[in-house]
Amino acid sequence: MAPPHARLRAAHRRPSLDQRQTRELATCRWIAHGDTVLFLGPPCTGKTRLAVALGREAIRQNHSVQFVTAATLMAMLAKAHDDGSLEKQLTTLSRPKLLIIDELGYLPFEANAAHLFFPLVSRRYERGSILITSNRSVGEWGSRHSRPGGVSFDGDRPASRPCGPASGAGFVPFCARSGFRRCSTA
Repeated sequence: MAPPHARLRAAHRRPSLDQRQTRELATCRWIAHGDTVLFLGPPCTGKTRLAVALGREAIRQNHSVQFVTAATLMAMLAKAHDDGSLEKQLTTLSRPKLLIIDELGYLPFEANAAHLFFPLVSRRYERGSILITSNRSVGEWGSRHSRPGGVSFDGDRPASRPCGPASGAGFVPFCARSGFRRCSTA
């Protein structure tokens, strides 16, 4: 398996990614600032691959990292809620400096688990970074997941804006704001 920096170099060659932006994300300054990054775009465009490469780079730079798919995360939160250990599970998920949540929006949330997502995001807000990959835009999250008992993403977190330019087909990285600090990749 290629070392993390080699995978990041491979990601630089993707025509849809701004190389400067990818290099800046690889510095992990956004993790040190507690920012949230969203990788949004259609399936099979390298979002997960880049998220994993950035996670490995963060580990190389001595940041703690946890990777979880959105479906697994929702199942974990629902189980913890059902057995009375939600507070403990939220504390555990708040510990890593970077939490990578993959494939948010790929499958609909379970009605009983969706409302458990916001407390996790709220708890990590400005304390730990989150990297989310999704094949849906943030605007679609609410319509896709706002069913009876579902979660609505119309609050102020994660409020996002593009980090920088992206060209061609593929996905666009976004930085969600932690407070009103300047995005380190802008």
